[in-house]
Amino acid sequence: MKVVGGLTPREGYAPVSPGALRRALRATDDRFGGRVTWHIVYGRLSAPDDSRSSPSIMPA
Repeated sequence: MKVVGGLTPREGYAPVSPGALRRALRATDDRFGGRVTWHIVYGRLSAPDDSRSSPSIMPA
């Protein structure tokens, strides 16, 4: 995360106060029974590499 800047807050970012965070957690407990789920999707994109041959299509 550090390499990609994931630990650096955006300009103008202000963290929530401890009290606001406690209220948010309490609301989550009340509304969802304290259960939070995450769906994490990741992938890798890269530019085409000219050194690799592309698949050829041969007639049957």
